[in-house]
Amino acid sequence: MSSIYRQANFLRLFFAQMISMAGDTLTEIGLAVFSLQLSHHSALAFGTVLALGMLPNVLLGWVVAGVADRWNRRRVMIGGDLLRAGLVLSIPWVGSLSWAYVTVFLVQAINLFYRPANRAVLPETVPPDKLTQANSAMETASNILGIAGYGLASALVLTVGVRDMFIIDSVSFVISGLLIARIDLPRSVWQPIATAGQNFWQSIGQGIRYYRAHPVLSHLLAITALGIFGVYSIEVLAAVMLYHIHRPTGYYGFLMGAMAVGMVLAGVWMERFGDRRRPPFWITQGFLWMGLAIIAFAFTASWPLMVAEFVVLGAGNIFYLIPMRSWIQAITPLDMRGRVFAVRSFGIGLAAMLSLEGGAVLAEAWALRPVLLLAGVITLTASGYAWWQSRVPATVERPATPLS
Repeated sequence: MSSIYRQANFLRLFFAQMISMAGDTLTEIGLAVFSLQLSHHSALAFGTVLALGMLPNVLLGWVVAGVADRWNRRRVMIGGDLLRAGLVLSIPWVGSLSWAYVTVFLVQAINLFYRPANRAVLPETVPPDKLTQANSAMETASNILGIAGYGLASALVLTVGVRDMFIIDSVSFVISGLLIARIDLPRSVWQPIATAGQNFWQSIGQGIRYYRAHPVLSHLLAITALGIFGVYSIEVLAAVMLYHIHRPTGYYGFLMGAMAVGMVLAGVWMERFGDRRRPPFWITQGFLWMGLAIIAFAFTASWPLMVAEFVVLGAGNIFYLIPMRSWIQAITPLDMRGRVFAVRSFGIGLAAMLSLEGGAVLAEAWALRPVLLLAGVITLTASGYAWWQSRVPATVERPATPLS
């Protein structure tokens, strides 16, 4: 067994994330079906639900950048789990689509504070040479759970309805918080650092200056934002496509499950072979595969082919995501990771929100095919950008230094 699975702190963080994500798959499908049923399969209505999940990144991203390294990371993560548990549990009891919209916004706002803390802590739970393997293991396991979760979610939708999905997700957040409370790392990992004497705006400014001082981070953010702008619209367009080929709404979960299968296969590959090539190679391949899958999807009317294309889409996602995240973690010191990931969340959230709403609006105004083709071309452009970045000397992959 790989040495990362003998690291007790990694295992606690690992299982906390896995249990929480397993519950999240049920809520994701529940919200999709909930909104599509009430809106009579409107692309715009579904796109609005998904875009609301990205809105906190745009409105609050700079707030997170200013406080990410000023708060105790353990308290942020445990508090975030408990707050999300209560919010998700409230959805079936209130029973209103409007409240579901509000809850999506609030849960994603909490995620915005939670993710930088989580990603700052992960590198401290494994040896430095095992970081890519740890990220791969996280993604692979989460997507294995995703396959089961999406399948279970679709089965529940077609049998008993959506209420149970929200309850299970709420319980998963509580369990995650309990596991994080048991992680045993030095106090310095959790405590606020590198912000003494700085006010809120100075912390934000230092995060932005850090990007300017390390151009590779700016390039990685630009590549990701461009790719996300192309890819994310597929979440809206796929749901609408199901309606056009006369498949039940619950089949959306099977498409997400197919994507998870691709992510698992690619995750296993990356865990074994990811370190054999430089990150830019994998990032280029990831966006290339996703762009081609989206273009193929535009010409597909067959359900089996649609499933196969989502497997490829999931594999491409992992090929770019794991090397990207590991690269950023490796070149960013602990005292800057929170702000670096917070700034990324703002840029990615803006790109995703524009993609979701833009795709929905264009799908209402145009036929689906030209919108899908446009999304595919944008994604391929991100692949070209990543290929150009592959010419950057390998020295940029060394750990960066903090700003003085």
